[in-house]
Amino acid sequence: MVAAAVVASCAAMTLAGCGSTSADSIPVSASYGAYGQVGGILLRNVFVLGPAPGREIAKNGKASLFAGIVNDGDRPDRLIRAAAPAVAGQARIAGGGLDTPVHRLVGTGPTPPVTLTRLAAPLRGNPAVRVTFTFQHAGPVTMSVPVFTAQGPFTTFSPPAAPAR
Repeated sequence: MVAAAVVASCAAMTLAGCGSTSADSIPVSASYGAYGQVGGILLRNVFVLGPAPGREIAKNGKASLFAGIVNDGDRPDRLIRAAAPAVAGQARIAGGGLDTPVHRLVGTGPTPPVTLTRLAAPLRGNPAVRVTFTFQHAGPVTMSVPVFTAQGPFTTFSPPAAPAR
């Protein structure tokens, strides 16, 4: 029941983005992003925010990774690690980890729950990158995650925070 509500909520948030974007990105629909599951953990609308159309995020730069996560299991869990070794030297989880209480949606909003850092190469609106999410109890799941250019509905999402000076 919670999972159905999450899918409906995510679809409603993206209806304004229905249609197609520029040639250097993936078409956007009400069900954008990748979907995955490990145990009772459901990952929904997972995507990497790429640069504006025709631009790139420089090598050694940072990119935001967004995900809606629902724990449909019977006990709390925690996202303890994210990795995209072919793309980024490190994947930082906001707050060092993300609690996933039972029957709650977490990770949504304009601020990314994960930041890919030390990019191995310039990042453009690529078709997809491989990301592994590891949960304390449910374990790992590897997904092919699309990279969307920062345009249309994706302009409301935040790029990674600038380093403190």
